[in-house]
Amino acid sequence: FHQDTRLRPLKAVENWVSNINEKIQDVATKEHRYGVFLSHQGIKTDGYGYQDSKMKIIMDLSKNRLQNDLCFKDKKKVPVFLDMDMIPGDRQHETMLFSVCKSDKVMVFLDKEFFARKWCLMEYFLAKSRNGAIMPFLVDMKIDNPVIPIPLPEGVVCSEMVAISEPTNEKVLGVLRRYFCEKESSEYTDRY
Repeated sequence: FHQDTRLRPLKAVENWVSNINEKIQDVATKEHRYGVFLSHQGIKTDGYGYQDSKMKIIMDLSKNRLQNDLCFKDKKKVPVFLDMDMIPGDRQHETMLFSVCKSDKVMVFLDKEFFARKWCLMEYFLAKSRNGAIMPFLVDMKIDNPVIPIPLPEGVVCSEMVAISEPTNEKVLGVLRRYFCEKESSEYTDRY
């Protein structure tokens, strides 16, 4: 994998991530702590300026379903981070990096353009550097290994991704429900 000259920049991203992840853990605060971080390549616009409604719908539905279905031990809702909810500002990128590092689970919505975007790669490798945090899902993409030019998380195989490639899948929700029902809401941000 790393011997492929086309993929050498990924090694640089992995090195950067391993160096910065520890620093971010030290300075990020409770306001950056989310239960689930939704990572996606962004909402594209077509030649006429209209947004690609499919990805927006997928992200909105995923966030709403997760927030409605996931609760902490005290029955409070699990906060879900979606960058489309952020108010643009000068600390937007910092907030995104802190939030991906402090979120317990990172749902990565893989599509054909995901790997071509710098921020997506950074979010992916930050999540991957934390064992058990990353949950990949496919959007408009068939599985074949050449399409996924980055290492998948430990224990995740292509056939498994096909089987659970919908974040609102009952199997996925069951895993998340069991995980968060043991957690205390006081450790997380109160922003939804």
